[in-house]
Amino acid sequence: MSNSNVKNPNPGVLYLDADTEITEAIEQLKEAKDQEVRLVVPSRSALLQSSVNVKLLKKAAQDSKKDLVLVTNDKITKNLAGSAGLAVASSVKASAQVPDINGIAPKDKDIEIIEPSQEAQPKESKSTSSSGFEAKHISLSDDEGEVDELSRATKPDSLKGSKGKKVPDYGKLNKRIWLAAITGVTAIVFILLYVFVPTGKVIILAKAKKASLDFNFILDAASSSSDPSTQTLAAKKLEVNKDLSFEIIATGKKEVGNKATGTLAVKNCDDVSTHSLPAGSVVSGGGKNFTTLQTATIPAGVAGGGVVACSDSIDVQITASAPGEPYNVGPTNFSIAGYSSLYKASGQTSGGSTKTVTILSAEDISGARKKAEQESTSAKDDLSKKAGDDMRLFTETIQSDFIDFNTSVPQDSEADKVNVTTKIKYTGFAAKNTDLDALFDKQVEDELKGNKQVYQNGVSEGKYTLIKQFSTDKVQLGVKTSAFYGDPIDKDAIAKEAAGKSKKDISDIVRQKAEQITGAEVETWPSLMPNMPILAGKITVDIKVSTN
Repeated sequence: MSNSNVKNPNPGVLYLDADTEITEAIEQLKEAKDQEVRLVVPSRSALLQSSVNVKLLKKAAQDSKKDLVLVTNDKITKNLAGSAGLAVASSVKASAQVPDINGIAPKDKDIEIIEPSQEAQPKESKSTSSSGFEAKHISLSDDEGEVDELSRATKPDSLKGSKGKKVPDYGKLNKRIWLAAITGVTAIVFILLYVFVPTGKVIILAKAKKASLDFNFILDAASSSSDPSTQTLAAKKLEVNKDLSFEIIATGKKEVGNKATGTLAVKNCDDVSTHSLPAGSVVSGGGKNFTTLQTATIPAGVAGGGVVACSDSIDVQITASAPGEPYNVGPTNFSIAGYSSLYKASGQTSGGSTKTVTILSAEDISGARKKAEQESTSAKDDLSKKAGDDMRLFTETIQSDFIDFNTSVPQDSEADKVNVTTKIKYTGFAAKNTDLDALFDKQVEDELKGNKQVYQNGVSEGKYTLIKQFSTDKVQLGVKTSAFYGDPIDKDAIAKEAAGKSKKDISDIVRQKAEQITGAEVETWPSLMPNMPILAGKITVDIKVSTN
């Protein structure tokens, strides 16, 4: 920076308002076209009453390779400029020079504390305080040259009446120093937060032309690279496992009960030979069928007088072929399947009973499987989290497979409430957002004639369907959507133009950039900020189309 007394005949002059912020002053300084810039500071402005602001202006001038001159007659500003090495002029046309520091202490300047000497010893020939050091008078000059004395410390009795001897109040001095330091640090932190923390978003509203898209593409988890020209995207097959347990109500019905049993007395009145009666032989009586429970031998009949006399009877145990009271038969004659009527069997049965019970049916188990799939709604969210912000999960490709499925009772068993435990594996395909954008941009290229720009390629608004499953790692999807395009819009230029501007002015600013722009929607964080962030890199620009 030039510090000579020679006037620049054509300096750039910036006039600041009384309420101008330091960030606005820095921005105007950077945008100035002249090598030397003279900054006119109003006398009532508090902008340059702080060494922090003066240093920020000096750094901005150095960064932009400009010679900065402050035009002011304020004593504090002159001293701050002198401390920072900045040139000062009394008027716009006057010569500039770096002022000498005249001893006026600025409000936020560090104050050196004068501590009493620990080695000083009281002398008998001089008045001393009882605390062991010589009482001295300390004063600090303010920025107007007036004397601001520290409060006088309470003097011991031995010093009362001494003239010109004052004990400084070091406690109050230290408080003032700490207060000044905290104020300075707070100001710096506030400036840093104001510059680097806020974020903004400008959504441009623009008229656009529409292009309808209807095409198929392949997601291939076995491929490492995408090829938009062949409509093939390298995909990632995501997987999550879900453990579930729940209760269902059994609804199946079944007739159960006890089978009637009894004993038959069997004898042979037909021939003189013995015959075997196998277990499981069918006997009938009272219109019901029964079976024998054990193998028996029917004895031979006795011949005499041309006829056969009946043999002695044997006992045979029988049971009903089905449960129920109808099989309880009173004393009656039974016929034996495969034997003539001359083989006599008589007896009765009892103990048969029946009832209808609820069982776990096959339909109940099928319903439990469907319920398990439906209750795992969080599987979609878990797969989306695995995909992250850089990838899109295609929910149309999500499939579920049971790794394990158990019920607390077997199928067809009597039950009322049944506990179900299951483990299900969910899989789904995802692709990178950048690859998807390239694929959709490729599809709309035929519609772009001349120097045109795709505003919205239709990825987010598309309706996707699963067309074909080639293998466990490869599927084909179809999509129908609409893309929008128009004349180019420079998003970076708009972000730079919006930086530091009032939010209410952004819509008017962007409308001047292109004819197809009809306005803008603005968002900031924190939302209460009246202006956009001063750094263009903190502002994102999106385009929202209008087909009206």
